[in-house]
Amino acid sequence: PEGGTLLRTQVCVAAEGDQQQPEEWFVGSLFISELGMLFDDGSGNDMGLRTGLVRWEAMQSLRRCSQESTNRNKVVLTSSLLSPSHVLQLHLGASLVANWLCDMWMTHKKNPPSAATRASRALSF
Repeated sequence: PEGGTLLRTQVCVAAEGDQQQPEEWFVGSLFISELGMLFDDGSGNDMGLRTGLVRWEAMQSLRRCSQESTNRNKVVLTSSLLSPSHVLQLHLGASLVANWLCDMWMTHKKNPPSAATRASRALSF
C-alpha cells in the first residue's frame, strides 16, 4: 500500500556496491510501482538483500551500464537510501526491461508528482 500501484514485477539478480565484479549477487524480485521500486531476495534473513522502497525522487541516478552485449541488461541505481554503499546493480532479464525502467525514472525525474498528488495517493490506501 505505501508503495503505490504496482506496475511491474521482474525477477532479476542484484548486488550492492559499484565494483566491476561484486563479491555477492542475489536472485530476487524487483517490484516497480508508481512511487518507486524495491528489491527483495525473499530470504527473510539478515544475510539477504532487501532495499525497502526507494522512491523515484530519492534516486540520484539510474543508468544503463553500457551497450555491450554482456551488459545491455545491467542497470545501476544510486540513492542515499541504499546503505551502506548507496549503489545497487541490477541484471534484468531483457534490455527492453532495462530501457523501460530507465524511461520510468526519467519520466518521474522530469515530472515529479506534486505534493497534492502524493497526499491523495497516500489517502487512497
